[in-house]
Amino acid sequence: MEADIGFLEWPMARKETLGDVSLVREKEKSLHDWQQIESEVEMLVEYFSKGCALVCDPLAGSFTTAIACRRNGRKFVGCDMESESVEIGQARLEVEMGGLRSSLRKPRDT
Repeated sequence: MEADIGFLEWPMARKETLGDVSLVREKEKSLHDWQQIESEVEMLVEYFSKGCALVCDPLAGSFTTAIACRRNGRKFVGCDMESESVEIGQARLEVEMGGLRSSLRKPRDT
């Protein structure tokens, strides 16, 4: 069976379209060292998954993919080895969903 689309066929698969996460502005990396750019993750989620799809992120970090999934009507499952990252991600989701946590910050290095 042939895949629906290959990376080279993807019209937005140009180097200038997607940023290098290591060069991301500090604002976009305020919660996690490898935090992704929200607008780019939203674009990827929207393009590579269909509505109501289940998206899995085994390196969820600060849950940027989860936020993108929520905004684009996808389901999400994710995990991360760092419990602090999961706590940050859960707090972000609460804020995204209109919850009570309003002050999110990156934990200090110990």
